[in-house]
Amino acid sequence: MDKAGNTRLSTIYYCSPDALLQKKTDQADDMWSVGIIMLELYKRTQTFFYLNSSYFKSLPLNERKAQQLKDVLLQYEITVNNQIMDINNYYHFNFVEQIIQRNVYDNYNFKSRLNAVCIANIDDPQAIELLNNLLEINPKKRFTAEQALKSNYFLSSSVNR
Repeated sequence: MDKAGNTRLSTIYYCSPDALLQKKTDQADDMWSVGIIMLELYKRTQTFFYLNSSYFKSLPLNERKAQQLKDVLLQYEITVNNQIMDINNYYHFNFVEQIIQRNVYDNYNFKSRLNAVCIANIDDPQAIELLNNLLEINPKKRFTAEQALKSNYFLSSSVNR
């Protein structure tokens, strides 16, 4: 509970990278959660299904958050200064983590897009566009609710939805 009497309640499965790193949370974190739920509805499966494992649940909270952050970043193609970062590489992971923690995306020409494996079997380009904007790693660039509702996904009249 903070000084104003507000409490923060979250489910680790739906936390944004910035929330996992204990940055100040706001509407951008809520929109990340909406993006994860939308992705799960399209894929018809949990995005991070292993999180229900007894091993994962037995880890201390900080280790669970670190594992969740790594698994979130593995869903992306991340480029920093036009170099593709391999998140399985410990140095690259720590570098990207530091960028997120310090909120210095613009200093490094940081770009992120969901990778092809993550969006496989989603054949709606407007849904993919919306997912990329909701699940933007940089919270400053993440869609707000108003922007999401004005996206092509909601403005177009697709029979498949």
